[in-house]
Amino acid sequence: MTYKSTSAAAENPANPPQQWRSALPLRARVVDRLADVLLAFNDIMDMVEHDRELRAQVEPAIEKIWAKVNEFSVEVERELVRDFTN
Repeated sequence: MTYKSTSAAAENPANPPQQWRSALPLRARVVDRLADVLLAFNDIMDMVEHDRELRAQVEPAIEKIWAKVNEFSVEVERELVRDFTN
């Protein structure tokens, strides 16, 4: 016997139900998406690992964006902790 989910979220995890999407504050959801961007940056750095010239062009931009995303993430984390403890 095989089972098939009747939940749209189980069939398409990239499109969870509205109540799941709105469970976290918007800023936390943005940080979650930015984390996906950072993972893509890791992939890019792996791609250009052996091409010194291209890596030298790409790396400074990635590091700059990475630092800004990290700063924003820390700020949002502090807000969430503050809101949770209050």
